[in-house]
This record gives sequence, structure tokens and C-alpha cells, in this order.
Amino acid sequence: MRFLKLDIRTWEYFVCSFLCMSIAFSILWQVFQPPCYRIPKGPIEVGAGRDLLIKETELIVSVPNRHIEFQVAFNFTDSKEYSIYVLMPFIASTAKPFFTYQHSSPHYEENSVWGNLSFPPENFHVNSTLGSSGAKVIFKPNSTYPFIIGDDFSLGMSFNLSSSLIAIDIPPWGAIQTVILTFFGHTSVDKNMEDYREGTTLTIQHPFVVNIELPSDTYVSSDTYPSPIEYYVRGNVRWVMFLPNFLEGRFAQTVSCSFKNPTSEKWKDVLIFFGGVFVAIGGSFLAEPMKNRIERKEEKKELEKKEEDKEKLKTKSVESKRDEEQQRKKYINSPLLLEYEMTQQMHNHYGRINWEIASILVAGSLAIIGFSLQSPIITKKPVLFVGIAVAVTLIVFAWYLLFKRISQLADIHIARLLQIEKELNFHQHEYVHNANERGHLIIDGKCYELSGLRGRHSVYFLMFLLVVVVWVIAAILLWL
Repeated sequence: MRFLKLDIRTWEYFVCSFLCMSIAFSILWQVFQPPCYRIPKGPIEVGAGRDLLIKETELIVSVPNRHIEFQVAFNFTDSKEYSIYVLMPFIASTAKPFFTYQHSSPHYEENSVWGNLSFPPENFHVNSTLGSSGAKVIFKPNSTYPFIIGDDFSLGMSFNLSSSLIAIDIPPWGAIQTVILTFFGHTSVDKNMEDYREGTTLTIQHPFVVNIELPSDTYVSSDTYPSPIEYYVRGNVRWVMFLPNFLEGRFAQTVSCSFKNPTSEKWKDVLIFFGGVFVAIGGSFLAEPMKNRIERKEEKKELEKKEEDKEKLKTKSVESKRDEEQQRKKYINSPLLLEYEMTQQMHNHYGRINWEIASILVAGSLAIIGFSLQSPIITKKPVLFVGIAVAVTLIVFAWYLLFKRISQLADIHIARLLQIEKELNFHQHEYVHNANERGHLIIDGKCYELSGLRGRHSVYFLMFLLVVVVWVIAAILLWL
């Protein structure tokens, strides 16, 4: 309950410290929170009907628009029916078939001069449990249209997805994002699509090209696999092209396209810097009230001592007052009183030095941590931060040795003050000494209890906390 009795100014310091630490935590959380994973649960499978002469297959993926489009090219034959099917580990909101002839623009109408494009509702299936979708489209050429054997002909499916294609999203604000697409040739995780599957799958035996549209203001990172075969711009949008390699006996291929946002990368450094600044400010706010509280306690003890002496003088008889006045004059002229005052001043001086050094070293160390974290060198090589952690640890150790030395000198002054108080019949430091030893003190029948950390224990806690914080940050950087 003594904590609730703190003065308004101390409460202000604690509130400011809490706010700064909260802001620092929220800022650094944006940087160091783990990435978000939405890995697809299965592969993409593309296949065609029986006895079809397949030329190539092309996949167009628009990451920002959540759109996937498949297009399978054939050499026209005398076949009465053409069909393709698509199975993929994404939930599609809509599916729309199309066809092209001799590199014409896509045609989406069901009936045309070229033939009939069949896509009944039962040919579009969504499995919400597995998070997958499947579709099958059939095209029957018009027998009256003058097709020529060997002409280029394509069937395609266009899907709008319900969720994002981004599988890995690394903070802050998607600074690094990854799209993962796996293509598989023989089986699918979704057995409900078994009726769609017929003929030969395309991904193994025929050229398969994957085009990925990147989000704006991003660029492909070195984490991309396999290496892109081409970069190009279409419609003021950046694209990257891959050619999955299905070798003999290899039935699957994964394309992992990672891209970075330069603006978010810069914001990451800015966030680390401001996080370090707020940590330093919050630490300074914590040190200041502790210092002020100790000084106020000393002042309060002095005032209480003076008030106590006044009360004693009032209650004494005239003769006692006269004797005490004579004794007081004797003390005033005594060298012990002068030594007592000088020793008291030196003791207070050492206390101020300790807290001034603490405020400087804590704020300086936290500033070093903050500036080093926002350095591009540390961002690229986090292992270098271990050197910063070692340096801060050495600074704290030197601070500990200096603090211990000054505290020992202060203890010597306290011992001398106790000796002088016995000679002068004073009780100030005697009372404090007894209260520290017993945890309480009884004066005039009233019990005064002491609780909480001593001044030097607070400093030891700050030392320990500073070392722990810098090594935790070093561990987080090495882990990321």
C-alpha cells in the first residue's frame, strides 16, 4: 500500500515511463513479431482430355488481384471434344472458362461460330475443409467451321480467389512476402475431384510457364527459387517468369517467389531506431523518480529531526531549556558539530554522484543500443550486435565496480556519523540504521515500517535489467 502513497510527481514519472516502454514494445513488436504463414495445403494439378496434341501450358498469377489464370494450347485435330481440368489448393470465389483460336483474344461466350463451351455448375467444385477448388471445361468444335488440322487452339480457366496468394508475410507491414506454388502430375489431395481427372497431366510432359505479377513497389529477392528466366513489364506492372523443370522421374516442382518492399525495409530501420529511443527515455524516467525519492527521504528525515528537537525543547522546563541551551552552545562551538555537518554533506554528495552516473550510463547504453539497431550493418549482419552487447556488459560491470567503491565510502561516512551522534546525543542516522536492520522503528510509541528496495538494490536491479535487455535483443536478432 505504500506504493499507492507516492507523490504526484513520482506517479507522473512512472506513468511516462510506462507509456514510453509500451510505445517501445509496440514498435519493436512490429519489427520482431514472427512471420505469418499461410502455406498451401497441396499442389496445383492441370490436365487435359484423352488423345489431345498438347503444345504448352501457361499459368498467369496476379498476386495483388488474387487471380489465377490457366491456358492450355493444343494443335487442332479431328477430335470431337477438347477438355481441361484444374485442381488447386486455394478457394476460388468465381471460375470462368475461355478459349482462343489462332492467337485471337479470349472468348468467354458459351456458344459461338467456333463451337460450344460447356461449363455446367457441377463442373466447379469448392472444398472448404481442405481449402481447395477444382474446375473442368469442355469445348466441342462446330463441325461446319473450316478448322485446319494443326492450327493453334487454347482452352483456359480464370479464377478469382477468396484469400491472398501470399504464403509467408514477414513484418513490418509485409517487408518480405513469398508466394509458394507447387505443381504435381499424378495425384491430388482432394479425392472429390477424381471424376475430373482424365487423360495425361500437362505439368510433366509439356512446357509449363508460370508468370507472376508482383505487387506495386516491390522487387524479387534472392530467396526466390528456382531462378526466374525473365523479368518484364506489361501494363506498367512488373512480372517475373518461371519455367518449372519436371525431369524424368520427378513428378513435382515448387516455385517460391519472394519479393521485398523497399519502403517497408526502410521503415523497419526507422522503427528499430525509435524503439531504442523510447526504451532509453523510459529507462531515464524510471531512474529519475528513484533518485528524487531517495533525496526527498533524506530531506524528510532532516525535517523530522528538527521538528522532534523543537518539540523536546517546548516540553522541557525552563531550567532544562537553560541547561540545554548551554549544552547546545557548547555543541555549536564544538569541532564535532562541524565535522558532523561536513560528513553529512559528503554522504549526500556520494549519493548524488551514484544516481548521476546511473542516469548517464543507463541512458547512454540504451542510446547505443538504439543507434546500433537502426544501423544497416547490424541489420545485414546481426552477429555484430553481439559486440555491442559485450561492450554494454563491460560498461555495466565498470559501473558496478565504481558504484560499489562509492557505496563503501558512503558507509564509512555513515559509521563516522553514528560515532559523532553518540557524542552529541543525536539520533538521526541511528534511527535509520536501526530501521534498515529491523525493517521497522518505534518512536514515541508509533511504529514506522520500511518496505521496498534500498537505493543500492535499485541500482543493482537496473544493472541486471540492462544486461538482460541487451542480450535478449542480441538473441532475437540472431534467431531472426
